[in-house]
Amino acid sequence: MINVLSPCVTFNNNVGSTKSYDYVREHVEATGTLDYVPPMTEITTTYTDDETKMVEMHDGSWLRLHKLSQTWNPDDKISAINALQHSHVKNEILTGLLYMNNESKELHSLLNTTDIPLNKLNESVLCPGVEILEKD
Repeated sequence: MINVLSPCVTFNNNVGSTKSYDYVREHVEATGTLDYVPPMTEITTTYTDDETKMVEMHDGSWLRLHKLSQTWNPDDKISAINALQHSHVKNEILTGLLYMNNESKELHSLLNTTDIPLNKLNESVLCPGVEILEKD
């Protein structure tokens, strides 16, 4: 997960504002670290449905993988949340299709964006003029 907080240096940039440049700078906390991962040989494994497999990493650490069974229902959100909690307690990483929301809509559909790439649109489409922008 990446969370980007960008203070506005013009709007609300005053003493006491939690959105000011100074406030954000004084309250920045590192919530994670990044590190370089050198290229290594790919680690692969195979295991059957509903099986748990220990896999050794390059640094000598181990991952406990658990493959979901063929009968797993990826449409059940509550079951997926419960399965994640149970796997966390057992220090397992679940593999397979855990959850799928079949009712979700694509972002392009929600935002009503164009199918044409922006770099292919001409200026009259990108800058339609004040009259069109002021219409309700």
